[in-house]
Amino acid sequence: MAVVFDTGDFAPTERHAAAVAALRVRSFPTSVEFLAAENISAVLELWDYGKVTAFRAQMSGNRQIRTARHIRRGAVDTLAIAVQERGIGLLEQHGFRQLCRPGELMIVDLDAPYVCGWEGAGAARSVRVPTTDAGVHHDEFPDLVRRLGASPFCSLVAGHIWHLCGPGSASDASGHLIGSATTSLFHGLFADLRDPGEEPTPDSLMARVTDFVSIHLTDPELSASMIADNLGVSTVALRRLSESTQFDLERWILSERLGLARNVLADQAGTWHPEQSRRWGFGNASFFTEEFSAAYGVSPGEWQQITTAEAAPDHVGDDPT
Repeated sequence: MAVVFDTGDFAPTERHAAAVAALRVRSFPTSVEFLAAENISAVLELWDYGKVTAFRAQMSGNRQIRTARHIRRGAVDTLAIAVQERGIGLLEQHGFRQLCRPGELMIVDLDAPYVCGWEGAGAARSVRVPTTDAGVHHDEFPDLVRRLGASPFCSLVAGHIWHLCGPGSASDASGHLIGSATTSLFHGLFADLRDPGEEPTPDSLMARVTDFVSIHLTDPELSASMIADNLGVSTVALRRLSESTQFDLERWILSERLGLARNVLADQAGTWHPEQSRRWGFGNASFFTEEFSAAYGVSPGEWQQITTAEAAPDHVGDDPT
């Protein structure tokens, strides 16, 4: 745990500007307003759990506004799940206004405009995680946030976030494991929030599948069942997607991996080793070599020799010997 900002370290006349700057640095491009110019206070704390970041903010009354203009300056593909600690939090997003009392949960899509904050002294604990790792796609947020209060998982997730923002810090190894457990818990929450009878549209499901595959392409365990489990859909839904779009998921993943390997080998100095194939998501080096040769007409080693020779500078003039 690290206290990354405390207005107590600044003179009263400097606290407003310092707190606004700290929130912008520790968050994403936003407009920050403190509701009372005098007696501004803010303490920000941060915990790192691999891909997951836990954040606690204890502040006087404030509003944080993220607009479409802010988002155009750089999408972040991240969501925040927060539990109110003190005061009554406000979130306005996707045409939905939510008041969050202590112990209650709210979900913020950081790639859509929003207004959040609270009046008077307050505090909130939150976790930020890449959207795809949480098993959700941006077009699902408007429906999911409206169902949030009905899920029995809310109290479980709120308690987990509360303890992530506690004293002490995790080692690198345990931090990554805790981060993985956190994303799995979020998967469960979003799976529970989805209407069991609701089928995602082909375009929506395709976008979620391609996002997930692009992030996990080099994982040898990547498969249709892994994708289905993480996206909260059935393998039947993926099969229907393949049939309706004439899209062969397994062949596409193979093609993407082979393309990645081809580009890396073209830029790589030295000799290619079969063990490298695992870096590109292949669990079997012989299978990789066979598929690479079938796709490009040369073996991985031959391809590397060809590209190395083409990249070598031409020598002009007679042999000096």
